[in-house]
Amino acid sequence: MQANKDGYIRILGGADVKTYPLTTSDTYSALSEEGFVYVNTGMDGLKPGAKDVNMYGNSGFINKNYGIYKNPHNHG
Repeated sequence: MQANKDGYIRILGGADVKTYPLTTSDTYSALSEEGFVYVNTGMDGLKPGAKDVNMYGNSGFINKNYGIYKNPHNHG
């Protein structure tokens, strides 16, 4: 699951996410690049749920601070 800049992913129930190693790039079970990933936490990420959440793999949080259009703290 990947949420890009100002993007949202909302999984309102539980989740079972598995990733497998790649030799060509990094792989994440959940990745937020200046976005939001909510799993079993309600629409706003503030309400704890009662479903099981199992994630196998990396979790990533990226602050894009490179390139022509840098976006740290510059949300739309």
